[in-house]
Amino acid sequence: MKFEKETKKISKDSFLSQLRDFGIGPIIGIGISMLTVPITTRLVLPEEFGKSSLFSLIQTIFNLVAFCGMDQAFVRYYNDYKNDLKKLLQNVMVLPLSVCSLVCLLGFIFKKNISIFMFGSYEPLIVCLFLFSLPLLIITEYGLLYIRMNLHGKLYSGLNIFNRLLGFALLMFFLLMYERSFRSIVLGSIIGSYINFLVTFFASKIGFVPKKEFFDKALFSYLLKYGLPLVPSSILAWVLNSFDKVSLRIWSSFLELGLYAAAFKIVTIMNTFQKIFTTAWAPVAYKWHDERRDVKYFECVGLITLSCFSFIFIGVVLFRNFIFLFLGEAYRNTSEIFVFLFFTPFLYSVSEVTSMGIYFAKKTKYILIISFIAVLLNICGDYLLVNIYGARGVAFVTFFSYAVWFWLRTLISRNMWFKFKILPYAFSISLLVIMAFFIFFKIGFFAELILAIISVGYNFYLLICSIKGLNGLKNESTL
Repeated sequence: MKFEKETKKISKDSFLSQLRDFGIGPIIGIGISMLTVPITTRLVLPEEFGKSSLFSLIQTIFNLVAFCGMDQAFVRYYNDYKNDLKKLLQNVMVLPLSVCSLVCLLGFIFKKNISIFMFGSYEPLIVCLFLFSLPLLIITEYGLLYIRMNLHGKLYSGLNIFNRLLGFALLMFFLLMYERSFRSIVLGSIIGSYINFLVTFFASKIGFVPKKEFFDKALFSYLLKYGLPLVPSSILAWVLNSFDKVSLRIWSSFLELGLYAAAFKIVTIMNTFQKIFTTAWAPVAYKWHDERRDVKYFECVGLITLSCFSFIFIGVVLFRNFIFLFLGEAYRNTSEIFVFLFFTPFLYSVSEVTSMGIYFAKKTKYILIISFIAVLLNICGDYLLVNIYGARGVAFVTFFSYAVWFWLRTLISRNMWFKFKILPYAFSISLLVIMAFFIFFKIGFFAELILAIISVGYNFYLLICSIKGLNGLKNESTL
């Protein structure tokens, strides 16, 4: 199981090269999304849009439960078993596929209940097609992980672009030729997953064929010991990311859910950059750690990440009114929702660097504890505010919970790893939080602009200093 060409030796600029290669697909994906969202919000009512968002939520739940942390174990131990990948793949896939079989069985038994929760009506065909797609989603994910860990960024981006274009084409076909409802959105997504599986399977050349001799009980136990503790924390992370939609479904209406989901679509802009960074960063971070690189490399990357995502945050927030013109008229008055939701991918991306100490120390129990605290805050806050402020209250609670999650991860990681600078993170994030409150309380654009100028100036200073620091480290390593 090899690609036609071996992975080339990584140059000193490899991280930037990987960001470029892995980033091509998601960046083009932004353009496709910016085309998809305005068309969808003009053709589909908010209530219908809200129903389709719950379908995506169920897919996310499945991925968290079915993988049992084995996808993370594959990433963590890929380099250790690079010469015996068939054995590694067998052992990381056997449990997810087994869990998937159980999920499908339970899904068929309770398909009516699942359908009514997601859509408010019984849709047996959609539920059955979805359940049949679940094992394909698992194999597709491992194919993409295999490409990612081989650092084949261009192929990864190519598949990403194909998937986005396919999704857009299927969505438009069903909306225009079938009906303008949640059914068209969901059917387009499901059929796209079938086609995406076939393309990814053959493009990755993963060649997975289950064989008894590949299963290693000792290796399986070792992988399970690493991956399984991540499952509760992943579920809690999902609750932190997704209970907002569930709370709106339970305690509010499909209308509020639709408006909230539309605002979240704008957040996809930041989510795209988050995905680019995290996809390229994880393999490089573990490689640097294995090579015992100077921790100053990580400190510089952390501050560069903070600065770059701050620039994106400020740019999108300042031009939010122009961006919201792309949405349908019924969805446009959601800027107060959007500005706090934008912190979710921002804090997540920065945390991917600042929290690495927990993963390097293999103390994943702390991830579980931190996630539990944040989720508890999220559930209690949603319960208190959703009936009063609707989607706006839920957005604020999501931001607050994520802020607690970020700082706990960062401070615990710093204590386990090395004492990296904390003040730049506190000051830069505080400026953005104040800007968000200015927008929430409609204080005025001039006040927002002043804060934006201060924030841009400060983050530009951090960026220049960090780049100089990285260059200095590279020069030292060549002496």
